[in-house]
Amino acid sequence: PQAELAVLFELAMMGDIVGIKERVKQIETSDPKFEPFVARIAYLAKELKVNELEKFIRQCLENEK
Repeated sequence: PQAELAVLFELAMMGDIVGIKERVKQIETSDPKFEPFVARIAYLAKELKVNELEKFIRQCLENEK
């Protein structure tokens, strides 16, 4: 959802990996259809790839428009 993407993007811009991980867990439990998205975000967060996180989330935001 657009609102969740915006929150994740803000967290990524701040470099808040813990916040991203927590938010991703909430998204994961809310709807299983987001599993591929959640898996990608979780992997990037685990690997501390903040720039890639920002880029991926930005692309998702643009695709939602």
